[in-house]
Amino acid sequence: MLGHLLCLLGLLGAATACGEPCQAAKAVFLSRWGDAYGYGGRIDEIWAKEIGTRLPPDEHYIDFTGSSLYWNSQVEGAMRELQTAVFGNPHSSNPSSLRTEARVEELRRRVLDFFGADPSIYDIVWTRSGTGALHILGETFPFTPGSRFAYLDSNHNSVLGIREYAKLAGAEHGAVSEAEVEAWLAGEPGASLPPILQEDGKAGHPKRHHSKRPRLEAAAADAAAAAAPGGRRQLAAQPAGQQGLALALEELGDPLDLEQASGTGRQHGRKHHSGSGGGGSGGSSGEPGEGGDKPGEAPVLNLFAFPGMDNFGGVMYPLRWVRAVQAKSTRRQRWKVLLDAAAFVPSHPLNLTETPADFVDMSMYKLFGYPTGVGALIARHEDIAAARKLYWGGGSVFLATSHLDWRLLRPCGAERFEDGTLPFLNILGLSYGLDVYNELGWANIERHTNAIREWLYSQLPQLRHSNGAPMLRVLGNHSGPDSSWKQGATFNFQILKPNGEVFSYRRAGTAMVAAGFHMRTGCTCNPGACYAFLGVRDEEVQTAAQLAQGNFSEWEWVWVRRKVDTPHAIPTAEEAAAHAGSVVANEGKHHQLVKLPLGSLRLSFGYMSRFEDAWALLNWLKQHYTDRTVDDYVFTAADGDSSSSGSGNGGDDAAGAAGTAAGRTQRRAEHVRRVIELQGPGWC
Repeated sequence: MLGHLLCLLGLLGAATACGEPCQAAKAVFLSRWGDAYGYGGRIDEIWAKEIGTRLPPDEHYIDFTGSSLYWNSQVEGAMRELQTAVFGNPHSSNPSSLRTEARVEELRRRVLDFFGADPSIYDIVWTRSGTGALHILGETFPFTPGSRFAYLDSNHNSVLGIREYAKLAGAEHGAVSEAEVEAWLAGEPGASLPPILQEDGKAGHPKRHHSKRPRLEAAAADAAAAAAPGGRRQLAAQPAGQQGLALALEELGDPLDLEQASGTGRQHGRKHHSGSGGGGSGGSSGEPGEGGDKPGEAPVLNLFAFPGMDNFGGVMYPLRWVRAVQAKSTRRQRWKVLLDAAAFVPSHPLNLTETPADFVDMSMYKLFGYPTGVGALIARHEDIAAARKLYWGGGSVFLATSHLDWRLLRPCGAERFEDGTLPFLNILGLSYGLDVYNELGWANIERHTNAIREWLYSQLPQLRHSNGAPMLRVLGNHSGPDSSWKQGATFNFQILKPNGEVFSYRRAGTAMVAAGFHMRTGCTCNPGACYAFLGVRDEEVQTAAQLAQGNFSEWEWVWVRRKVDTPHAIPTAEEAAAHAGSVVANEGKHHQLVKLPLGSLRLSFGYMSRFEDAWALLNWLKQHYTDRTVDDYVFTAADGDSSSSGSGNGGDDAAGAAGTAAGRTQRRAEHVRRVIELQGPGWC
């Protein structure tokens, strides 16, 4: 009875959350995207039943890359199973233990089948998260001094962290751009490749390489040009506390000159010869490129890592890279491919028979919302056998002694890497998330999210100030006829003032959260994609972090030096530090201090997103930022009432105890401010 009542209240909220202008826009939307959107018209009914009153009608969940939303029936099914039987530690041999082991193994098979992974080729290692999966891979991959670890520059920082293990083993490592990968795979004659991708594997001394993806080159140039004299961006006065940074940057000189001398920043070919380099199936000589020369000697193993979709801007990368990189293997060096699927698979099907990556990592809560604390590393049996196991404990070891330095690992593949007792009750909950995806259809989820993405992007041109200047700057591959397989339903953007100046992403994020939008700010743990979009160099971030001396409560802007073409009077260092836009001299070159942000705003749609979410976002931005010039968020009652923008707020009666919309908005704003005061600007 209670479930029916909650469903009815949810339907009432859904019916009233979209006012007349919204309904008119939705009708136009459905006439164009109705076949792809909403699972055959079921989305509102599903929402009412499965999400219902858990989310107030004036709130909009647009952070699916952060975490998915779980259905009520998932939790009910999981709790029902726990109420019907006893599940014990699978490392025992009693009835409850055997019951647990059988269910865990059943779910291994189901997950492999879900991803089209042949169990005779692949196995699955249960981990605590996607990051946990990458941690295990980095720790156990058989890097040697002859190995190379190449990774796309827009990888999540959990992938970047693998380079620490490569360094320990004395392997080469480096970031590469999309254009460089394509040139490498195409074998273009005369192509300028970073050392990490050169065929002979002898990279020599470290080299600097700062090429970005073409679309980000334009973004960085736009950011710099906008801040130059005569550009469209008028810089605000330099904030207190940042003068030391500006002075330090002046003393450091030209960032391009700094690259030549500092030995810091992104490198494509650095070798580290201090590591042990042993173990695994790599070459034994310790010299680059010598694996596989002797009869019967195993080739050196290299690792190439890229995301199916980057978590920052939702840009998708070609899955054909998997086979193409593997095909670059030679008798001496074999390339293995890590596909980071954490952001990709929640809305895009992945079949490992068609895309035979060697390693795939994922977080289950990003797929199903529930349970948390479970991730997975799907790997080939041959790679699991070749992995170099370091730490062991709990169930991953078969026999060990206390006084004698000896242990015998489990002979089974995946279980050798599952240290300690698995979160077996959480793993059981995966069954009900898999049921949801099987019910809706993975391909239908992709079509649904893409419909929302296409509509919202088609509406963004109307977000302009009265002078015609655009209100947003958006990253990604949203335009073009092939955007559906190049761009996910993620919008990473900056909000611009009428003069082109960028609004504070932290203040804008606070305003959006207070208005009920569940979203994300910052660099979202993806420094490569983030800083390229913002036009900030790696060395500048490093310098700013060093000058912060551990205090990141004000981490939001960085003052950097950029060359300018027009000479101006050169002020003193004190004047340059006190006035934004001043030009300073460095070895006869004219430079300008430019204020650039260190983060942006991210909205990500998912399988339970609705048209109303995109509509509310579009109209809230239009209402609150058109012709706004003051970069300061102040709460107003209108922030809690979106009816003036046409989305309606008639669900307040259904929300009942949640209070008025204005009251909820006030509490959300105060909560965000307290969190920022305690924790700083947010994660990554």
